[in-house]
Amino acid sequence: NFQSQAIHTNLYASSWFLTLFTTSLPLILSCRVMECFLSEGMEVIFRIALALLIMGKDELLLQDMEGVLKYFQKYMPAHFEANQESVFSLAFEIVINQKKMRRVEKEYTTMKSKEKEDEIEIRRLKNENRLLRQRVELLKNELNELTNPGFKWMKPLML
Repeated sequence: NFQSQAIHTNLYASSWFLTLFTTSLPLILSCRVMECFLSEGMEVIFRIALALLIMGKDELLLQDMEGVLKYFQKYMPAHFEANQESVFSLAFEIVINQKKMRRVEKEYTTMKSKEKEDEIEIRRLKNENRLLRQRVELLKNELNELTNPGFKWMKPLML
């Protein structure tokens, strides 16, 4: 559903990962997440994110982009606070298939590489387009000068 709505992970999860949930959750929960992070490592942040997505799946599937963002900003922190033990339990129960994760990571890296290549190509084409527009302007100016009635060599042709 997120893909069909053009809701990219970075719209909601980048702040989770960059701030370890400190900007998304009440202070007491942020401290608990930080404790887990310090004892378990970065994987716990992914586990909590997955747990939150799993727990909110039914509600999230019903939302449009605005509803999803509102869910993550308003409902999710309150829901997490009210169901802390459920979220943490689910987070640590999630089985992460490392082989599948490496495959997904490889796919993601390939996709990002392609995006970067596409960006380079777009910049090249924009530059080429700009140069062609300049060339068209020069040719238009040249044509205007050549078709100007003041040109002596054009007068015999215009008679």
